[in-house]
Amino acid sequence: MFTVFWFIIVLFISTYSIVWLIDNNGDVMVNWLGYQMQTDVLTTVLITIFFTILIIVLASLLTRILAIKFPSLLRFFFKRNYTKSLEKIVLRHQHGFDDLSSLLLAIELKDQKYINLHQKNFSAKIKNKKLNNFIKGKIALSRDDQQNVIHYFSQFSGNNHANILTYNAKFNLAIESSQESKAIAYGKQLCRLDKNRIDVAKKLIILCRKNGLWHDLHELQAIFKDKISEYIDPEDLSNIALFLAKGFYQQKKYLKAQISARKALKFNSNSVNAQEMLLKSWIKLGFRFYVTKKTKKIFSKTPSLKLARIYLFNYKKSSTKRQIKLLIKLLNKNPNFELNNFILAKFYYSVGDNDKAIELLNSIAQDQLNDKIKARIIWLKNKINNHQK
Repeated sequence: MFTVFWFIIVLFISTYSIVWLIDNNGDVMVNWLGYQMQTDVLTTVLITIFFTILIIVLASLLTRILAIKFPSLLRFFFKRNYTKSLEKIVLRHQHGFDDLSSLLLAIELKDQKYINLHQKNFSAKIKNKKLNNFIKGKIALSRDDQQNVIHYFSQFSGNNHANILTYNAKFNLAIESSQESKAIAYGKQLCRLDKNRIDVAKKLIILCRKNGLWHDLHELQAIFKDKISEYIDPEDLSNIALFLAKGFYQQKKYLKAQISARKALKFNSNSVNAQEMLLKSWIKLGFRFYVTKKTKKIFSKTPSLKLARIYLFNYKKSSTKRQIKLLIKLLNKNPNFELNNFILAKFYYSVGDNDKAIELLNSIAQDQLNDKIKARIIWLKNKINNHQK
């Protein structure tokens, strides 16, 4: 503000002086060694100013050259000014570091009044941008001000420790605002940078489990290895293995899909999804007879819609009539009449026989079924009715 004000005053005085000289210009005559030179006052003033500036510039360049080539000579000629200027710099920095010591103590005690006072004094005396950003970032950390932590520490580009502090603040902000997808992304970045953040890994495990993000949980396993094994339960391990099995199956790597499916069954022997992936892989490898035999055996113990679907998947090239015959033969191994009728109704709906599907659904006594199957029956009825409309 004051700089602009003084600039305007100087500009006004200079302009006024030049205009006054133009209006009141006179002549100047110089006699020297028998020579005479005559000119006007304005020209004389401009020449004088030009040579003065030239002398100052040349003197400055000469001083810089002396400082580089002959520093001891420069100190000899300008010893007093040089020493005095150096003493001022040293004294200012001493006072600045005294303020820094007081500031760090105030931060430890979270005394906000003195934190603000010493930080202001320190910034005025020490003009180092990185150091000032670090102090402001540390103050933000003491106040749990995550936005300013991100602002100040993100300016340390390429610094691993600053990146850790930045991602930690981003992770905390995402957790506070319930932005789970962002929290997982920032948390994984933080864990990659700092492999000792078990506290972050524990939170990520809960989020991944909640959202079914087994790929992210698998990544955490790769980062921390055995360090987080106690926080991952067998169901998580089964789901991770199942996720890998599905990935291998999609990539047509059926042997690897089988290995992962078996691993999933090892942690959860009742996993129908793992059984499905294992059997489908066998079908792709050409072992259809084995799949038929295995499916019948499993279905007799733990009947499910998925197993019936796999059984029919093995005969997808057969006629509809033969598929119905084979499906009924499979269902006879299961005494649950209601579940059998639902599976059969689902098949009739898939082949376009809606009347037969509705007839079977109406014959089911829903009070003997669990809520999941009841919901599926209602959904299927609504779908058939909407289709008929």
